[in-house]
Amino acid sequence: MEVIRLSDLDPSRERPESAESLPVEQRAALQAAVERGYYETPRRIDLSDLAEELSVPRSTLSYRLRRAKASLATAFVADNDSLEAITTGD
Repeated sequence: MEVIRLSDLDPSRERPESAESLPVEQRAALQAAVERGYYETPRRIDLSDLAEELSVPRSTLSYRLRRAKASLATAFVADNDSLEAITTGD
């Protein structure tokens, strides 16, 4: 199995080092989601209510959260890590 990173396909894609390097809108959405319990189990707030509180369309908030999570997850995984190394512990 070959793992292809989006940054390999598009080297101009920057990977954030931390939440501070996320675009302002994504960082604000992620911070609000965490503070209001969106990521807790069970959730204290659902996406629609959070979007209403932030005065943005639900689809916009969903997109911002997805992009922020993808950026942070990508940054979390080191460049040399592969799926095989992660799953086998090498």
